[in-house]
Amino acid sequence: MAHPADDLQESRDAASSVVQALNDRGHVAMYVETAQEALRKVLELIPETASVGVPGTLTIRQIGAIEALLARGNKVIGHWGDAGDLPAAEARFEEMRCDVFLTSSNALLEDGRMVNVDGVGNRLAAMCFSQGDRIFVIGLNKLCPNIPTALNRIRDYAGPKNASRLNKSLADSPDALKKVVDQISRVTLITEKAPTMTGAHKSYVILVGEPLGY
Repeated sequence: MAHPADDLQESRDAASSVVQALNDRGHVAMYVETAQEALRKVLELIPETASVGVPGTLTIRQIGAIEALLARGNKVIGHWGDAGDLPAAEARFEEMRCDVFLTSSNALLEDGRMVNVDGVGNRLAAMCFSQGDRIFVIGLNKLCPNIPTALNRIRDYAGPKNASRLNKSLADSPDALKKVVDQISRVTLITEKAPTMTGAHKSYVILVGEPLGY
């Protein structure tokens, strides 16, 4: 299934206003053209001594962040089995306790709000209440005009792709695919502004001018 947001030219034209909207909502936002530039920015923002929590996010893996962070000596914790050796359940909690929480967003609205849907809820909890800074890397393919469009994109486009990634045989069974999409769509978070308790921790958003994730 194609989605209008995958035609990136219109989204690129809107990038500067989206960055401004994110900044107005308390994030520290910036725009880069490519995934390589996004990775460089991630490495600039994260100290070499920091621990980094990475939840279930394809975007962060696509830009090569886990390999790059591990190569320079950062401690990286993730429950997908490619970062650290903790059991998945324990890793989900530890991701949130790291110095930096590195993730993406299922959808980004033109007005700077983020929309995310999760099955377990650990990723959304960390987006709200992680121990340290948060860094979001978001491809312009995820830009949506409003909440209904964002939820439709997550449910009808990203959800089936993510479910099929987890189990490729689901592509041949629409009913089974729908059940898995339901399972991974249990909790919804709309981030109106960058969450803060003391103001000490920052929420960075790196907007990328090419498709990343679903």
